Amino acid sequence: MRLMSRMSTALAAAALLVSSLMTAPAAAQQKDFKIAFATYIGYEPLRWMNHSGVLKKWADKYGITIEVMIVNDYVAGMTQFTAGEIDAYATTSLDALTMPAAGGVETSIFLTTSFSDGNDQIISKTAKTMKDLAGQTVWVMQFTIQHYLLQRALSINGMPLDSITASNLSDADQSAAYVARPEIEHIVTYKPVSQAMMESVPSSTEVFNSASIPEEIMDILIARTETLEASPEFAKAVTGAWYETMALLKDPAKAGEVKTFMASALATDLPGLESQFATTRFMLPAEAHTALTNAKLKETFTYIRDFAFESGLFGQSARTIDDIVGTKFADGSVLGDDANVMLHVDDRFTKMAMDGAL
Repeated sequence: MRLMSRMSTALAAAALLVSSLMTAPAAAQQKDFKIAFATYIGYEPLRWMNHSGVLKKWADKYGITIEVMIVNDYVAGMTQFTAGEIDAYATTSLDALTMPAAGGVETSIFLTTSFSDGNDQIISKTAKTMKDLAGQTVWVMQFTIQHYLLQRALSINGMPLDSITASNLSDADQSAAYVARPEIEHIVTYKPVSQAMMESVPSSTEVFNSASIPEEIMDILIARTETLEASPEFAKAVTGAWYETMALLKDPAKAGEVKTFMASALATDLPGLESQFATTRFMLPAEAHTALTNAKLKETFTYIRDFAFESGLFGQSARTIDDIVGTKFADGSVLGDDANVMLHVDDRFTKMAMDGAL
């Protein structure tokens, strides 16, 4: 759902840069905005915000309108964002860096929606530990956050990257292939798809998950930097609505209605939803602000940058690691090329939420 193939990244970065510069709306005139996401537990509160009227309430406060779009194809949604057809997109830190930012679209992370705290997994029909995967083929959607998880798992377990063979498999095909194809014994996947896979193959064991790399798989909302500068009301409205929804989810007396709606939208029951909540870290403003400003974020982006560079996701223009587009953090420091900063971590709106200033 939230994964991007290397081919999609390369094509979009090359072909859509010109399109994005030509078709982006005039931000200074903008009053109507579009936000989009693909179905995934970490983004699902956006659906509730739209359904309940919470988002409209905040948009009305700032004199704007916000349309929420649910995309069936994650890659297509990112393409629309890069082309300037939508104003904010729910994605991951890896994809924000390697797609719009590396493609020449100056992009800002203005909200962190959640951390994957076990949603992303490596499961196996036969292996019981990561060490058991040595010499085996592991199926993964290559050059994506899944592949990143696999490399981090190998590193943490002291295993060379070439101790396994990574074979590409689209996330759309993973569930059926894992169940039907005997040669697919080990796979990198994510909830809720993995739950059905493990139920269908009772011998399955989870050998690694994202809880072992805390705060590294960050789900975020991105917008064009120029949009936030010209129309900060957009980010204020989205951020205000998001944290109002987070407060409802943290309140035992009010969370039931939200969760019932979310379970229905995700085609599961409440126990199924709770199992996804258990491995998703949603945050209130103070905790989220810490996540956007602490040293751990720089460490994570270093891992992400190195993985993307080694995987060739920045293209031929990045001949050395110093050529990679810069990521500017909330404290003003830059990772990468400080003369070509294309990704910003913008903590202003989360801080405003924390201070009650929205």
